[in-house]
Amino acid sequence: MLGVGGGFAIPQKLVAQLSPGCGVVILNKDSEKRAEGSLVKLVQTGTIDIDNDVGIYDVHFENIKMVPYKTERLDKNGVALI
Repeated sequence: MLGVGGGFAIPQKLVAQLSPGCGVVILNKDSEKRAEGSLVKLVQTGTIDIDNDVGIYDVHFENIKMVPYKTERLDKNGVALI
């Protein structure tokens, strides 16, 4: 199964550490749902903070599985490298 999560604000320092096959976690804190999969690619669709080099990305992922909810420590943009 393939999926795309759109509109994630990701700092370039994290983008540089990601590559196809990396694990991806999608959290919905409101409904306490968690899915995990593998990164296929990141597609930059914009920039929101040039000074801090933060871009807007669509995250393409595959092999998505629903798993028991567990929180993660996220940055101010709701993103973390685990």
